[in-house]
Amino acid sequence: MRHRALRGSRARSGLSLLEMSAVFVFLGVLMLVMSGTLVGALKVQQSAANVFHSLAVQKQLANEFRGDVGQALAAPDKLDNESAGPDCVILRMDQDRHVIYRWKDSRVERTEVKDSRKSVRRLPAGDYWVKVAFARKGNERPMVSLRLIESRPPSDVKHIVEIAAALGGDRR
Repeated sequence: MRHRALRGSRARSGLSLLEMSAVFVFLGVLMLVMSGTLVGALKVQQSAANVFHSLAVQKQLANEFRGDVGQALAAPDKLDNESAGPDCVILRMDQDRHVIYRWKDSRVERTEVKDSRKSVRRLPAGDYWVKVAFARKGNERPMVSLRLIESRPPSDVKHIVEIAAALGGDRR
């Protein structure tokens, strides 16, 4: 009689195959959701880092350009064999010193000409899909601007950042 009582009250010793399968399916779905979330977070982080880099590059270029335009006395149409246009702007700083900004090979090239010496520096303008255009406006208080035109493929949407400064800054 004692033997029967133990047999009838026997406790379950483990999980069935169906229960184990359900646990593994749940863990698989959970891992899939977590992996998707992680990949999405990494893409957002990479995009934020790219935007931060673009803003830092634009800020550096804007500060340099506005400083030069603010110190310039004039923006002549020509200097030696250089001509001002959408790809080039010439700034006369004083009688024998000029600064030339030129869009060349996907970079902004800043050339400082003093007497007969030239000093060339290449300034980054952003990523490879950025184009640059220069413009001069106004006669009495001329404005010189540098436009960064960003057109990322495959879209034809253009994002334009215009950096402008008054010629001569606060001196006029």
